[in-house]
Amino acid sequence: MGTENFVRLAVLKHDSITSPDNDLDLFPARSAEWSDKFYAEAFHDPLVTAHLSISDDFDPKRYMTEINGPLGNSFGGSPTKALYHIYKRGYFEGPIGHVSVKEIDWKNLTFHRGMVLKKQFLGQGIGPKVGFVILDHMKKLGFKRAFTEVKGANLRSLNAVRKQFGEGVLTNDGQYHFELDLTKPLEWNPFLQ
Repeated sequence: MGTENFVRLAVLKHDSITSPDNDLDLFPARSAEWSDKFYAEAFHDPLVTAHLSISDDFDPKRYMTEINGPLGNSFGGSPTKALYHIYKRGYFEGPIGHVSVKEIDWKNLTFHRGMVLKKQFLGQGIGPKVGFVILDHMKKLGFKRAFTEVKGANLRSLNAVRKQFGEGVLTNDGQYHFELDLTKPLEWNPFLQ
């Protein structure tokens, strides 16, 4: 990994991001304790998990170790993944969700984006805001292309992702696959709506 990409990795693993309206903060996820609480609540809720592709043996501690390494410092973990906890200002019970940047291809500067929100925060426009903030952040870091997938039955997410990525391609597995060229201006900004 060259110096420029090492700097990008350091920013991804260590810098927090604040939404333009100062309502949401994205912090690199380092705490398995918060993750345990979040995953116990969100990943055992049928409304949330109905639209996710996770295995029955999903273990948040193992997932956090994979991302951040056994010591919890980001440089010991995977260089192809970063995870941000999403915090809403005025909500003091921990993260309201997470957004992941995964399958990072350092040669081509591409990545996949995924997001999960707690049930009580769905339908409030938070997903589109966080989606835009992450895309804008990655664009500023020099990434060239973003990908994401949404299950066809997840209409709320599907509509939000279409605003950000344009039309996706429906595949035989019932998912829409989306691709966004980050070398062009981001056409949709939820903070200007």
